[in-house]
Order: sequence, then structure tokens, then C-alpha cells
Amino acid sequence: MTAPPGSYYCAEYQGRTIYFCTEFCLDAFRADPERFYAAHSRRKTPAKP
Repeated sequence: MTAPPGSYYCAEYQGRTIYFCTEFCLDAFRADPERFYAAHSRRKTPAKP
């Protein structure tokens, strides 16, 4: 799932702004950002908007 820039739920991590669709997803990211960020950076194709 993707969230548009300007989304209410976002976090800064390693110099990037990361957007989330829900507060639940944001909280999960904040609890263990490296787990989520590492999975995202292994993607071979960008997420579709």
C-alpha cells in the first residue's frame, strides 16, 4: 500500500521522508525502522502510486 506525499503519517529516516497509510504502520516502523527500511530498499521495482 502506498501513501501520497503530504500524508499525515510520516517519519524521517536516514535523511528521507517516509509516508505511511495509517498510524498503525507508522508506529510499527518507529518500533523497528531498520526492519522495514531494509525490506523497502531491497525492492527491484519502485512501488506503484
